[in-house]
Amino acid sequence: QELRFKLPLRLYLTAQYDIGEVYRSGDQIKLRNLQHGIGASVALDTPIGPFELSYGYIDKDRHRWHFNAGFDF
Repeated sequence: QELRFKLPLRLYLTAQYDIGEVYRSGDQIKLRNLQHGIGASVALDTPIGPFELSYGYIDKDRHRWHFNAGFDF
């Protein structure tokens, strides 16, 4: 899920919730093993594309900052 709020001055605030996992085959899927993650980001809409700073974590030991410049493709 993702919620995006438009702020003044071409800024955006985003909150995300993700759930998922990667498996080699369908018989390995166990719902109790799914990873949950949450995050937030602030983005500035510029003429050359968005600049975005994000923070996210899965649990107390796995968290990261991300910077993105430009459009996704």
